[in-house]
Amino acid sequence: MSSRRIPVVLWSGFRGPTARRGTPLYSLAPMTSTVLIADDEPQLLRLLVRIFERGGFRALAAKDGDAAIEMFEQHVDEIDVLVLDVIIPPRGVAEVLEAVSGRKPSLGLVLTSGDQLSPGLQELLHKQGGVFLRKPFLPKLLLRTVQELGSAAEAE
Repeated sequence: MSSRRIPVVLWSGFRGPTARRGTPLYSLAPMTSTVLIADDEPQLLRLLVRIFERGGFRALAAKDGDAAIEMFEQHVDEIDVLVLDVIIPPRGVAEVLEAVSGRKPSLGLVLTSGDQLSPGLQELLHKQGGVFLRKPFLPKLLLRTVQELGSAAEAE
């Protein structure tokens, strides 16, 4: 049995996946866009924050629906896009959306879930002009979606 060596290359200053050396996939947005992310899974929340920060966004993290509402109220003028897990305790995503809707009409909205959206949430998302991403999704898709929502909000 022969052993094969697998080369491993480490670059200093690594900033995320690259298509070619020096071409980061995550550099999609200027640092002026702010995203509020709410997810009750701590590892996923940390990962999403890291993805957005590496993508050039300012990321605010909330561990549940109540924290998301509180953070939204504190930073309403800064937040461009809201990224919410559909199953977010203690209130649920519908109550979070109800609490923030109308406060900032240009707010972009992304709902995420491993399951399909219920018809009621689909209708609510449609009314808000938001986007649904089914987990798992690629970081590049998430960043591009949020960037498009943020750009549309800035144009209004």
